[in-house]
Amino acid sequence: MDESKIQAWLLCVELLNKAKGEFITQAIETLRGEVEKKNIDIKGQTISAPEDSNENEREEIVLNKIADDYESIREKYEPYVSGEIDAVAAKDPAAVERTEKLRKFMLSLEKISILMGFGRLCDEWMHDVAIEVSIDDPSEILSKTMRDRSERKEMAKFVIANKEISKNEVFTKEELELFRKALSAQ
Repeated sequence: MDESKIQAWLLCVELLNKAKGEFITQAIETLRGEVEKKNIDIKGQTISAPEDSNENEREEIVLNKIADDYESIREKYEPYVSGEIDAVAAKDPAAVERTEKLRKFMLSLEKISILMGFGRLCDEWMHDVAIEVSIDDPSEILSKTMRDRSERKEMAKFVIANKEISKNEVFTKEELELFRKALSAQ
């Protein structure tokens, strides 16, 4: 097999693995920031974590739980955050403050849910690029494996536009160009 073809799909797997790592890192940082600001309070333990697991592993368990439960949480609190506050509550400063805190909480959960969803998407996408061993252009592999997959296109756009990814220099300009080229081929 041509070495350039092997390198192409391996590069795609590496790019997606880097993206996954960054998504999880951003989700962990969001969780920690929101816990620190007291917008999210984690009490109790819903899943037993092994004694030797590190803080990131425990946080990832919480993040996965948030991502799994986000839709039901959103549905439960939607009436409160959508502005459907009765006139009496709207005049009560404490009620307004609670509503604002709830909105911040929901925005944090939404961000975590999106980031963790993209992280999970990377696993599936890595599997698909790994079977594209006959193509020697990484952008073509990305393009082919995102065709008819709107969530992958959305993730690629997110990677390109995300300020944290740019600030942290997660990807080189050349690597980001591979995502851009793959998107433009759609």
